[in-house]
Amino acid sequence: MVRKLRSLVAVAFLALLAAALLPSAALALDAKGGSLTVSNLKEGDTVNLYQVASVTVEDDNTLNKAWVVTPTSGKTVDDYEKADETGRKSIANDLASKVFSTSVTPVATQKVTGTTSATFSGLDAGLYYVSVSNADDVSRVYENTLVPVNLKANSDGSWGYDEALTVPLKSSNVSILKGAATHENGAHETQTQTGVSTSGTVFYKIDVVVPNYNGAENRDFLVKDKLPDGIEYIAGTMKVNGTAKDPVISTGGNISVDLALYLASSAGQTVSITYQAKLTGTAPVENGRANTATLVFSANSYDSTQKTVSDSVVVANAGIKIHKTAEDGKTALQGAEFQLLDKDGTTVLDTKTTDADGNLTFDYALASGTYTIKETKAPAGYSLVENQSVPVEARNNAYKTVDIIDPKDHAAGLLPTTGGTGTIAITVLGVAVIAGTAALIVRGRRQD
Repeated sequence: MVRKLRSLVAVAFLALLAAALLPSAALALDAKGGSLTVSNLKEGDTVNLYQVASVTVEDDNTLNKAWVVTPTSGKTVDDYEKADETGRKSIANDLASKVFSTSVTPVATQKVTGTTSATFSGLDAGLYYVSVSNADDVSRVYENTLVPVNLKANSDGSWGYDEALTVPLKSSNVSILKGAATHENGAHETQTQTGVSTSGTVFYKIDVVVPNYNGAENRDFLVKDKLPDGIEYIAGTMKVNGTAKDPVISTGGNISVDLALYLASSAGQTVSITYQAKLTGTAPVENGRANTATLVFSANSYDSTQKTVSDSVVVANAGIKIHKTAEDGKTALQGAEFQLLDKDGTTVLDTKTTDADGNLTFDYALASGTYTIKETKAPAGYSLVENQSVPVEARNNAYKTVDIIDPKDHAAGLLPTTGGTGTIAITVLGVAVIAGTAALIVRGRRQD
């Protein structure tokens, strides 16, 4: 009996010892799960959370880390944890592409309202890819980011969820700004209009802010610029950050400049494009000649979705019209010829003659300044007027009309008209003078 009791005690002791040596994984993890918070968001953002790796506790109380979404690179979760920042970004890009190419379902989705962050709870341990979208915000590009929900070892040897991490998401605000100037080193007007005359040169400048992607491979980043009618690109004038570059010019004058190579070298910086164009159009255009430069860039790293941001600039011109009337200010005078002279009053820009309504329009677009109008031929019976100085401003109102009243030529009015009585009298008088002169000559010869 004693021997049997000893055997039972020994068995019980061994059972207790075995229980004591069992891994603490027998103690279940918190059923509530872990949590994480992402910040640096904006109102209206939609945040999707995708689990790409899991961490589980094995029977021997060790942690097992495995991909839920396997990267194409073949890297392991341990590889990710040991990698430097560049290596982690590469794996994050790989996983982001895989998530969307295989249509992985998000484990949680949250719309940002009244705050700049989003908190997710009840999550299993592992790595999560965070995707942010906002249909009303076309300028931001987010870096692909993986956020962990970690486990920690408790004092009794069990595992529990670590404190929640708050991770600020990194994004870039992509922008474009176009300006124009009247000379190479001039200030580029971006909000107001720049006045240029026919055959003059417009100096354009486009500044773009380069997004900071995790990686620059297979991303779109280019500028498209369509010049308006009457303005033509001058070949060989384009530079990017001071280095000559030939754009692609397609049918219709569309200019395209690929800037993808700057994604890796100039992330977060401004890249400047400068080029020159000639104003070939002769007629001023109401509200000016506007054109829009558009920056086309990849919205993300995992598909072909593109975003665009644009900016416009206006090249304005002034024009001059003349309305010619008689002294009464009402009778239109046809046939008056006028010259349009430059700001110095020396070079003839255009010559036109008034029509039956007394009107003419100079076919010459003008920059802001003061120009001279010179009448070179007056209608019959009228005198030439003095030169007129006409100030114009190249802004929204394209044309300025100048009313000119032509005085009658009163000296010319003393001359009789052809076929009148005055003409007959003059003719008779002339004949008499000639006859008298002839008689005197004949008489003189006879006396000799």
